[in-house]
Amino acid sequence: MAQAQEQSLFPMFRDFVPEKLRFWIIVMFPFVFQASNPMFMGLAAQQAGDLSLVSEDIMLCGYTCIIGITCTFPLVFRLKFRFTTRQILLTVTTAMTILGLIASHCRFMPVLVLISFMYGSFKLWGTFECVSSCMGKLAPDFRLPPFLMVVFMAVFSGVEISIISGTYITYFYEWRYVNYFIIGLQLIVALLAAVLMQNFRFQKPIPLLSVDWLGRWLWGITLVSTSFFFIYGDFF
Repeated sequence: MAQAQEQSLFPMFRDFVPEKLRFWIIVMFPFVFQASNPMFMGLAAQQAGDLSLVSEDIMLCGYTCIIGITCTFPLVFRLKFRFTTRQILLTVTTAMTILGLIASHCRFMPVLVLISFMYGSFKLWGTFECVSSCMGKLAPDFRLPPFLMVVFMAVFSGVEISIISGTYITYFYEWRYVNYFIIGLQLIVALLAAVLMQNFRFQKPIPLLSVDWLGRWLWGITLVSTSFFFIYGDFF
């Protein structure tokens, strides 16, 4: 078993998973993460009308999700070396499912903004873990073009999946069913991670010491405040 794990490019999978399928399984997960959002800016009119908000509120939540992605990027390497792939995927999918359900029924803007920020953080965390795990397959000689091609394809394809699914689902049902559809995909990812993966480590876990958590939140508050100024400037 140990020898098989050393030869495998994806040792986080259990032994019964074929080597040829491991790459395709883990490379599909970022598409789900990138298609996920707590509030969809393309459905701002439906969401604002149903939740008694204005379109600017939905726009602020959308930009806050992007800010959460930005403020989390400096931490993802530390998180990767602290937790296993299985732990990360289960944590990310569980958190995004809970946050998505709350966002579907919450009308209190401070809570929605906080949810959007946290959602963006988990969204990037899960995406980075999957694409970085494919580095040995896509760029064994550290040539970045094949690796970046998959990253950009996952990001932009996830956005397109979100737009297309949102358009078709809201044509027949209300906007909340878009969240339910995305949550269903996330639960499938969680099920696959729980069944097909194991807690494999390349090295001892690195503790999360000397991480500037306060600085991260201060940068987040500053960027959200700046977005608030520009989004609501004309409105007020």
